Amino acid sequence: MSPIGTSCYTNRLSNEDAYISRQNEKPFILEIMNMERNEFGTGDTSVIMLHGNSLDPTIFAPLIDELENKFKLITLNLPGHGNSERPNNYNIQNLSQVIIDTINNETGKKYILAHSLSGHLILQGLLQLKDVSGIICVGTPPLNTLADTVTAFTRLGKLMNNAEWSANEEKEIIEGLSKDSYELIKEIIRKSDPNFRKAITTSAFLEGFTSEIENLNKTQIPVSLVFSTNDDYIDTSYCHQLPGTIENPYIKIIFIDYGGHLPFFNFPEKFSRIIQNATEL
Repeated sequence: MSPIGTSCYTNRLSNEDAYISRQNEKPFILEIMNMERNEFGTGDTSVIMLHGNSLDPTIFAPLIDELENKFKLITLNLPGHGNSERPNNYNIQNLSQVIIDTINNETGKKYILAHSLSGHLILQGLLQLKDVSGIICVGTPPLNTLADTVTAFTRLGKLMNNAEWSANEEKEIIEGLSKDSYELIKEIIRKSDPNFRKAITTSAFLEGFTSEIENLNKTQIPVSLVFSTNDDYIDTSYCHQLPGTIENPYIKIIFIDYGGHLPFFNFPEKFSRIIQNATEL
């Protein structure tokens, strides 16, 4: 799994040094905001991969190994993670806009694979996406209002948004993602900016929030919402009610029985079939 092209930063995805955080913070200004980007594989079709809160593109490494002979795979590091910018202020609208602009600048046939929080950032800007052939959101229960966060996420899902954790809480969070890769997940999480998590539940971060259910009902981009029935971070009963609120035929709701909150990491071969089905290969 070697990148064939990079921008912003040139370090390998698997290189630990590539994820040492930058020391100088900059204001959150869209014009200067860059996300670390790495490219793998070959092909006429791209899959743009976006990780969730406090993680980084390393979580896609097993899936990249499965797919790099079929697709061009592009990983993006969220602001506040890895070598991407660490702004002084985080805001859902600005974060979403940075991601949407970055994706819109990618050329050729493209799909999006967005995990957890990144899925929400995609759904926030869904109606601004251009020339996207399809989207797969994993572990992202779409929200109609901010009040839905109370029922959409479990205690563990809400705990993930705390800036700091006790040793026992950190252990619970990591094991909820992958018991078999405990040390790797711990390393990834500890490299993220705790101010990112601290900001998530503030009114300043949530300013500009739009209904993700409404956006899904308006879009003409095929969207697959994938939920694992053994995901410790989301309340699957909330997800089972989504067909009653999402009426758009372009939206597909998929339940799987493996992998928890990181099915593409824990069971990459199985999950690769979802990608291939979504891209009609």
